[in-house]
Amino acid sequence: MTSTSLDKEISVTEQELLKRWLGWIRRIDTEIREFFLHNHIFWEVQSIIRNNERLSKTPSQFFEWMVEQFVYSSTMFVRRQADKTKRTVSLYKLLENIRSHPNVLTRERFLKAWGYDENHFLESGTKNKEMNCLMRRLAKAESS
Repeated sequence: MTSTSLDKEISVTEQELLKRWLGWIRRIDTEIREFFLHNHIFWEVQSIIRNNERLSKTPSQFFEWMVEQFVYSSTMFVRRQADKTKRTVSLYKLLENIRSHPNVLTRERFLKAWGYDENHFLESGTKNKEMNCLMRRLAKAESS
């Protein structure tokens, strides 16, 4: 199948879903990167405190506050990514949306997005062996 015939087969709804999902993925990716950056900064500061005898032995409301903020922030991040409400963008909602519309993310579209077609992998032999094995296992699991 050529890319132009594939494009004609994608309905407007599927194109809109793909566009929406890409926006969600960008937003979720940004939030995940920020979470890991904040996590890294927190633990680096904790290391500085531990390795400084004067700081580590001095009681500090600021340090206690910093720990509380880290815990609250981490908890909120997890809550946001697991949020099921309509008004939010979350990893949970993205995965549920993809699961509800399996025809939108197909193997053929995935290969096309990377500039390949099914024949490329058939000719190259084992490059696609793992993908084929996974697809067979998934199909078998779904049929049982």
